[in-house]
Amino acid sequence: MMAQFPIAAIPFTNGWMLLWATAAIAPWIIHLWNRQRYQVTNWAANHLLAAAVKRAAKRVQLQDLLLLLIRTCILLLFALAIAEPLLGWIPLLGGGEPKSGHTHHVLVIDSSYSMQFQEESETRFAVAKQRAIELIRNSEQGDGFSLVTLSDPPQVIVSDPCFDPADIITEIGRLKAAQSGAKLTATLSEVKQLIQTANEKHPRLRDSSVTFITDLGTNTWEAAQNGSSRNLFDWINQAGQSRLIDLGGSQSSNAWIEEFRISQPVVSVEQPISCEIEIRHNGQLAVGQLPLEVIIGTEVVFRNIVEIQDHKKSQTVTFSHTFDQPGEVRLHARLGDDPLSLDNSRWLCLSVRESIRVLCVRGKPRADRYVRIALQATTSRGPKVSVKVEDESILSDARLSDYDCLFLCNIGRFNQHEARRLSQFLSSGGSIVFFLGDQVQAEAYNRVLAEHKPRILPVRIGKPSQLGEYYFNTLEFRHPILAPFSQTGRNLLAAIPTWKYHRCTAFESSSQIAVEFSSGDPAIVEERIGRGRVVVFATDGSLSSVTVSQSSGTQTPWSALALYQGFPPLVRETLHLALDQQRNLKNVRIGQTIGGSLAIGRANSAMISGPKLASDEVRLQLKEDQASWTYLPKSVGIFQRKYGKLPNQLFAVNLDSTTESTMQRVSAKDIKPLFAITGTNEQVAGRVDAIDRLGPPIYRYCLGLVLVLLCLESTLAWRFGKRD
Repeated sequence: MMAQFPIAAIPFTNGWMLLWATAAIAPWIIHLWNRQRYQVTNWAANHLLAAAVKRAAKRVQLQDLLLLLIRTCILLLFALAIAEPLLGWIPLLGGGEPKSGHTHHVLVIDSSYSMQFQEESETRFAVAKQRAIELIRNSEQGDGFSLVTLSDPPQVIVSDPCFDPADIITEIGRLKAAQSGAKLTATLSEVKQLIQTANEKHPRLRDSSVTFITDLGTNTWEAAQNGSSRNLFDWINQAGQSRLIDLGGSQSSNAWIEEFRISQPVVSVEQPISCEIEIRHNGQLAVGQLPLEVIIGTEVVFRNIVEIQDHKKSQTVTFSHTFDQPGEVRLHARLGDDPLSLDNSRWLCLSVRESIRVLCVRGKPRADRYVRIALQATTSRGPKVSVKVEDESILSDARLSDYDCLFLCNIGRFNQHEARRLSQFLSSGGSIVFFLGDQVQAEAYNRVLAEHKPRILPVRIGKPSQLGEYYFNTLEFRHPILAPFSQTGRNLLAAIPTWKYHRCTAFESSSQIAVEFSSGDPAIVEERIGRGRVVVFATDGSLSSVTVSQSSGTQTPWSALALYQGFPPLVRETLHLALDQQRNLKNVRIGQTIGGSLAIGRANSAMISGPKLASDEVRLQLKEDQASWTYLPKSVGIFQRKYGKLPNQLFAVNLDSTTESTMQRVSAKDIKPLFAITGTNEQVAGRVDAIDRLGPPIYRYCLGLVLVLLCLESTLAWRFGKRD
């Protein structure tokens, strides 16, 4: 016996759209109106036509009635389609009572890069998408679906509940695994917002169900124990229920390249460099061998076999290489494939130089002398340094972009125009080293440089100290600028006397004090500012700053720093530290931006190309005579900036390997209490009904029938008119 199926019991997604069904009375109103428009007037010839009209009247009435019914059905079906009736199994086809879903499903799919771990023939991410699709097919028609990826940052793919299973399945099919970790707390916040919004916009969705499909990686799920995440889980479980599908296995062996680095701060032509490749494994990898190779450009320059040993989870492979031409080069270290191949590659971009270009600006005669000599001193570390010396007036109109670093020696003061030019130089990746002396006007420095937006100085400069005898405190040689002294020259700096200096106060935000005076005041302070670095020496780097005794007329220099044999290596290390920042800007981790500054040309945009990226346009941000650009890479590999006739610039984007590559998992007993339903991949798959119960949505049948009726109405109207 056919089931009862009252129309009043049928729920609709957009019930108010049924008001459009009132338009179905329009054809009847038009029909009745036309019948009243004519008045009958008897005349002689009318009697001759009466018999013929009477014979055709019934046929014409039937034709008009048929067209009227078809037009009415078109309007009714269209109103029904846009109201989206929620019918489950159609009783005529499947029997049983009609079903109406009232659950808002939020599907959270882990897209962190550990989900690209391959087990048998599929990655965990591919399996996660299959499980999500099976859950959709196992739901009731009328249920709504939202889709979120567990990533960093979380991505809300479908926010407003989608009631068409085919559409949400299509979105799942388009998902791609990320090449970064994941933020659990931020994802839970997005899920909470989705549920709250759905409750307001779709009150008929009385229940909510949040499903997490993940491998329970420690990097992501250790945050489940913090207070914020626990509160969010409690809220989600009170609003509905949460379930966990665990796709992680107990044995997830993996080896990866942790670091690819060079020891030299600056790379130059005909100077051999030492490259280090740090390789790690998580202890579950079978003992064996993995091939390792390094590619520079398109040429393989190094090959090796890495021995995987249980007791040795980390090892470093070293090789050397010499470049014979200047320019930008790309290096690619590649380890043999394993189940997680994404972390088996690491890239490095280097600028090979013929020389380092330094502009040394003096505030008084001979203020640059010892600094220039120190910069030009020949050493086995790094390239030749090309130094140009100018007076302070050059800062107003010199092309600062022609230089890698500025050494400003005992400059008295700066104006606003010069401050803007220095700020632009820092934003383009250049670095500045200040030597303070007797010419320095502290108040002017603070007003123009320290209070500039953005800041140009890492310190606020105070009044000069009292004349006395001060020595350097190297702070246990913790700062890299003191590397040459940490082993053989530990006493070189400590024995250097200083008689006067500027009292400085470092900004606590990001300034680092490398050396202090015995009085406790900072002696050398550095900070990353913009895309460059600023270093301040609180005393003079020459003998040009002197204090004259009013009683005896004796001249006392501010410092003997320039006379000691430790001064040249200190200056060179300062230069290397400044230039190392430029290399850091070219080699970033996924999630960090790349960018730079350009001289303004005709084009107002730059082009970025990269892995699986033909070309992407980046708009330039114009400011005075320079333009800056930033770009957020979505994948690892080598990216290239192109702009006009300027040389192309290379950038390397690498994984943050320590976050996901270890393949460590959280304890299941700690996580399961957070969820109402838990299970492994196989257990959940066994509970899922493989039969697709939903089929095509009812509104699609309605729209299809509307199209058929429109064609039928046009055809019949044409045939009836032609016959008449």
